[in-house]
Amino acid sequence: MARPNNPAAAAAAFEAFRHVKLSAGERPDQFDLAAVLSACARLGALASGTQVHCDAVKRGFSSGGFCAAALLNMYARCSRMGDARRVFVGIACPDAVCWTSMISGYHRAGRYQEALSLISRMVTMGSSPDQVTCVTVISTLASLRRLEDATTLLKRMPAPSPVAWNAVISGYAQQSGSEHEVFGLYKDMKRQGQWPSRSTFASMLSAAANVTAFVEGQQVHGAAVRYGLDTNVFVGSSPINLYVKCGCIGEAMRVFDFSCGKNIVMWNAMLNGLVRNELQEEAIQMFRYMFRLGLEADEFTFVSVLGACAYMGSHCLGRQVHCVTMKNFMDANLFVANATLDMYSKFGAIDDAKTIFNLIAYKDSVSWNALIVGLAHNEEEEEAIHMLKQMNLDRITPDEVSLATVINACSNIRATVTGKQIHCLAVKYNICSNHAVGSSLIDLYSKHGDIDSSRKVLAQVDASSIVPINALIAVHCYTLKSGLLNDDTSLGVSLIGIYLKSKMPEDANKLLIEVPDHKSLLEWTAIISGYAQNGYSSQSFLSFWRMRSYDVHSDEATFASILKACSEMTSLTDGKEIHGLIVKSGFDSYETASSSLIDMYSKCGDITSSFEAFKQVKNKQGVTLWNSMIVGFAKNGYAKEALLSFQKMQESQIKLDEITFLGFLTACAHAGLISEGWHYFDSMSKVYGLMPRLDHYACFIDLLGRGGLLQEAQEVINQMPFRPDGVILATYLAACRMHKDEERGKIAANKLAELEPQNSSTYVLLSSLHAVAGNWSEAKIAREAMREKRVTKFPGCSWITVGNKTSSFFVHDKKHPDSLSIYENLDDLTGMMKKDDDVEDYDMLISA
Repeated sequence: MARPNNPAAAAAAFEAFRHVKLSAGERPDQFDLAAVLSACARLGALASGTQVHCDAVKRGFSSGGFCAAALLNMYARCSRMGDARRVFVGIACPDAVCWTSMISGYHRAGRYQEALSLISRMVTMGSSPDQVTCVTVISTLASLRRLEDATTLLKRMPAPSPVAWNAVISGYAQQSGSEHEVFGLYKDMKRQGQWPSRSTFASMLSAAANVTAFVEGQQVHGAAVRYGLDTNVFVGSSPINLYVKCGCIGEAMRVFDFSCGKNIVMWNAMLNGLVRNELQEEAIQMFRYMFRLGLEADEFTFVSVLGACAYMGSHCLGRQVHCVTMKNFMDANLFVANATLDMYSKFGAIDDAKTIFNLIAYKDSVSWNALIVGLAHNEEEEEAIHMLKQMNLDRITPDEVSLATVINACSNIRATVTGKQIHCLAVKYNICSNHAVGSSLIDLYSKHGDIDSSRKVLAQVDASSIVPINALIAVHCYTLKSGLLNDDTSLGVSLIGIYLKSKMPEDANKLLIEVPDHKSLLEWTAIISGYAQNGYSSQSFLSFWRMRSYDVHSDEATFASILKACSEMTSLTDGKEIHGLIVKSGFDSYETASSSLIDMYSKCGDITSSFEAFKQVKNKQGVTLWNSMIVGFAKNGYAKEALLSFQKMQESQIKLDEITFLGFLTACAHAGLISEGWHYFDSMSKVYGLMPRLDHYACFIDLLGRGGLLQEAQEVINQMPFRPDGVILATYLAACRMHKDEERGKIAANKLAELEPQNSSTYVLLSSLHAVAGNWSEAKIAREAMREKRVTKFPGCSWITVGNKTSSFFVHDKKHPDSLSIYENLDDLTGMMKKDDDVEDYDMLISA
């Protein structure tokens, strides 16, 4: 874009140039005009460049190679792509410079797809991209978030320049969730002998700050000092930002104090850091010092200082800063106006807040939210509700802040009807699952006595959040006060279920005692199922036997729930006892009970009994029955039997569902049937109309990984319609470990560490991968990273039931009374395994 005063400077320079030429009796030639056009391009002087274009046309130079290329570059640099394209079309044989100018122009204009189309056309027409072209394409791919494509192109370049490396590093640094890739690219850059620049260090420090990677950031800062770039103001603000986000304000202050030529960005970074770390008075002192030095503050400076005033509750100081913003003509800036509005709202000066709000010409959602929150907190609930309506009329979409605040306001003034209307608005904008909105709705309905609506809202909100748990407690208290718990047993059962989902079994157990009716099968089934589904299998068993003590007879659903508990505990003895009760009760021919039996036996490792239970069912038309058998065979390593069952299921013309394909893909992975698995994975959507879920992709990637098709597995991950989860990445990492592919494994491990930073298996797998490949230094680094990040590896646990006693064992556990004889037997077994030729990769086995 053109810069202020530059067009005039360019025009003056051109006139001076013409005057010199004419006074010497010469006319400007195409080389002279090309030089002036290049100057106009650098200055963004479009008007002057257009005059030179006219002069070139008059003199017949516009079609000349030098002049045409310069014209094309000038229009592209000034973002006039229509004019640039007309010039480009007129060039008979455009060279790499012309192609690059056009591609760069489209990139600068944000028309990335057109830039990529042009590079394809360039290659098709036989023109070879040069270094500059490749760097432009890499930047375009990075802007489109196609970072893996950008990295691939970078690695294909024979000798990529630092600019190319910086383009990819910057792309990864700016993309949330990909920051750890930056450090790997930096190492690759150093290996190729390239010197990092200030842009490299700024991107890396920014990435480290985003993920609060203090150790890595400190190392990068140290490298910047060694290269002499730490005093550069472009780099200087980045380490400040890093240390501030990591809570190391002393380190940030040291960097700031030793920096030469501090610019406003560095001052703002330091001010923001002090406010972020609750050092409000120090931030105010720094602002005053900055003011005494005569430095010109910008909108970011005032936002930080106004935030500090609001936090301190200093009304007088806040007014003074507000006056300073007015004197500096910054009060009309939207960021500053919103910060001022928020400050006055927090002071309780609601009239001043309204005045500021009315003065904002173009209000955004932050402006509306600041006023709505201020009104609600200052007990002007009705006006807060009115402002939400006005916000909606102004076509500003309300968010969780505005909706939660106004719902709370409705709750405070008992405006339940209005609250229900806002609930509808939350449903419309799909915000009901938000913790704050959900908590506000629960509070609204429980105060109105509408426990059923509270229960429905609570079911939609993530129970792990403390906000809805507090709301749950409020609902429970209301039911006790109102006596609803005695009148409606189902309400108590629902509350028990919610307590279990919230991982609060003690509260659920206490509430279970309070439930008055112990004869309802429906309620007992709900309680047994609630315990089983939320990982409390032993409590599920206790409830089941307690139910039977009240002479309540089980139904099919009850048996299915208790069998799930047997499966979770792999308790074969208890499972067989339940099986006996099922036979006595006559439910052994029912599909749900039979499917649960098949599933229980297969999860307990007794595949023979599982198949016997399957054979006992006369009517095998239910898909659940077949699915249980196929998955059971597959999970127990009977791939051939699983595939035969799949074929028989198709022959019986039973409609396949997602679980069927899950079992089939697992079987193919165990049997190494890559082509068959690939065929049916593709046919899921194309033939059967079933969209593969994350677990299907995990099985498919496991299938490809076991077969050594790591590149194909990577392509599948890249083309997935959703972001890969921890299971997908862990599966791929395990495949890399199996085939000793360190490069791909490291990339997968970094992504997995970003997604699940406290999951110990990531670091253990990566360390094992390096160890298997003989790279002991990298294996040590992976273990050290685990220690630095304070990741705890939970010890492995196994258990065995002998008679009626279950014994649990942990890694290196010596608490068992028979531990001495157990370890002696273990040593004997280990020796036998070492001697057995059928046991391959023994070292890998014990390191797993």
